Amino acid sequence: MMGAMRILHRTLAIAAASLFLLPAVPASAAYPGTAGAIAFARDGNIHVRAADGTLTQVTQDGRSSWPRWSPDGTRLAYIHAGDLWIAGLLQDGTFDREQITHGAHAGGPAWSPDGNWIAYLDGSRLYRIRAGWQVNESDQAPVLLREVDPSPLAEAKAIAWSPDGRWISFPGGECTGIYDDCLTLLNLESNQEKAVATHSGGGNPFAGFSTTPAFTADGTRLLWTTQSEQPPNGERGPVRIRWTALDGTGGGWLGEPGDALPAPSPAGGDTLAVAPNPNGTHWITVIRAGNTRETLTRGTQPDWQPRPGA
Repeated sequence: MMGAMRILHRTLAIAAASLFLLPAVPASAAYPGTAGAIAFARDGNIHVRAADGTLTQVTQDGRSSWPRWSPDGTRLAYIHAGDLWIAGLLQDGTFDREQITHGAHAGGPAWSPDGNWIAYLDGSRLYRIRAGWQVNESDQAPVLLREVDPSPLAEAKAIAWSPDGRWISFPGGECTGIYDDCLTLLNLESNQEKAVATHSGGGNPFAGFSTTPAFTADGTRLLWTTQSEQPPNGERGPVRIRWTALDGTGGGWLGEPGDALPAPSPAGGDTLAVAPNPNGTHWITVIRAGNTRETLTRGTQPDWQPRPGA
């Protein structure tokens, strides 16, 4: 088990250096609409790539990660020096920024479908917080959603909020009382947890990790990054993207071995992923129908801008 922990931790650290291979953890949801610009992290800064390939750098000091577009495509939530910030996209293409949390321990954010809340992990707690501009300070206090038994993988703090608002997926949870690592679905209506992926324990002898969840825009599937030991010898397997249908009808693999950090398109069909390069860099790649691929730009932790009604 420790071997698997070390290799995935090392993989995450490399991409965290570029901000993660697995890049570091929200995956978040894809909200329905036309696919717009792509936000991503590179060398500790947030960038936005327009459809024509034009790049805009949003942050400058090398301490930012996990950009996530709001459901209406006008704001970016991201982590700066451990705190949650929001950058609003202005008409001239620049961004107006506001700090939301001040604890310096926030993980990758996930927007609620109405754009009014952002959820995030902070240590062993899952919170939501108001996401509007200039919200009254008393209304912007974090609301505790759940005490979480966290994943042993320190970098695995990204979460996802489903497009219908019913589910939040996060690494760890009650299932870590049985397994060494797991990925959870929390039903916000019933407050009940369901384990989506498990590693080592409870009859599963193979160690590993599952992290960076992401919902498809139609809300029917959950994707995530995983790595585990492989039978019969328990050798370390590759990092891969896995998916499951939320209605329990099936699941499978997406992309190629080495792909990580899935970000489904708001328009459906295509998925962004982070693919390794032999020289140690990581590249944002579009995985299309039939598993055809298009490499876009160097970076990690991508998210696709939804453009509702476009």
